[in-house]
Formats: sequence, structure tokens, C-alpha cells
Amino acid sequence: MRKLQGEPFSYLTTYVPADIAARYSIDELRSTPLLTLLERAGAGAVEVEQWITAAAASPTVSAWLDVPSGAPVLKIERVMAGADARPVQM
Repeated sequence: MRKLQGEPFSYLTTYVPADIAARYSIDELRSTPLLTLLERAGAGAVEVEQWITAAAASPTVSAWLDVPSGAPVLKIERVMAGADARPVQM
């Protein structure tokens, strides 16, 4: 979850293939932007597709964002691919 001025702003779920994620540590992930870690791991993105839609907040998202379950939220889905067209972040 990200905060803006101390208030919940967004809830993120990010998937990275296991073999790429194994190239950096949890401590690095806590202190370094993911895009930097992907580049260091040799898995920098060269192509991105993104979709933005409206959705109803799931119970998990509503709890983290402190909004009612089912409240309208923006849902952003993004797939980043490397030079070989393989997804490196979803």
C-alpha cells in the first residue's frame, strides 16, 4: 500500500517471474525501486502494455484503503516485457 500525506492512496500487487526475483533480496526490494532492481538483474523492460478500468473494491483492497467493500476504484493492470518479449513484471 502507498500513502499520500499519511492516507492510503493505492494498493499494489506485483508479480515478477521467480528466476528474476531470485536475483535480488527482500532488503534490496525494501530500499530500491523495483525498476532499478529489474535492470540490475538484466531484466529491464522495453515494452509496456497498460489497461485502466473501473472496478469494485474487493474486501482486501477495501480494508487496506479504508473504503467500503464494493466502493468504486480505478484498477490499473500493466505488463512489462523485456527485449525477448518475456514478461518481467505484471
